[in-house]
Amino acid sequence: MKNVIPVVVIVSLLVLLFFTSCQQEEEVPTSVFVDENLLEYFDLFIEEGTKRGVEVDLSDISGYIIQITNLNVAGNCSRDSKTIRIDEVFWRSSPGWDRERVVFHELGHCFLQRGHKNSFDENTNTCHSIMNSGNSICEVKYFGKNRATYLDELFMEQ
Repeated sequence: MKNVIPVVVIVSLLVLLFFTSCQQEEEVPTSVFVDENLLEYFDLFIEEGTKRGVEVDLSDISGYIIQITNLNVAGNCSRDSKTIRIDEVFWRSSPGWDRERVVFHELGHCFLQRGHKNSFDENTNTCHSIMNSGNSICEVKYFGKNRATYLDELFMEQ
């Protein structure tokens, strides 16, 4: 019986040694998902940034079209997980230029690390930036010739 205890102890130590010294840290696979409906807007964001001299790499940013339960929220960005979410009701009911504006706004947060900018022209009630929080009284007029001005501000204000 005296020989059994040392054998058990030795076997236990060997097992412990095996698992602690031979075990490699397992890399947690990181997968990025972008909803196929968002891909064209991700590509366009890269294109518009490149035109303005900004190197854009969205390879670590995920994009989802999901139900967002907060009222009047068309999209959001989680900077920690580098994930944008666009509300599916907004997506279904909005024209392409409005979709682009919201996706670019969220990528402005997640990629460009921009915060909200709520300044506006008091004469025309026009927001100065698509990075407007949506809680102010101004209107983002993101179409026609204004689009280029908004994109210049988005990519060039660092």
